[in-house]
Amino acid sequence: MEDHFTIIEMYHDQSAIEAHRISDHFRALFPRILDLLVEPPMIEYVNVSNGGLSAAFG
Repeated sequence: MEDHFTIIEMYHDQSAIEAHRISDHFRALFPRILDLLVEPPMIEYVNVSNGGLSAAFG
């Protein structure tokens, strides 16, 4: 796939995702990532077998 990238992150639960979203490093980095994209990101959440959540951003 040309000009495509994926970020995969794993979190213990929904509250861990929310904590990540309000962290200083996320709030600084995410807008910079959006500036590099030619279209809005597709964010997909998947429950994984160990009971956590996996977030794939691409």
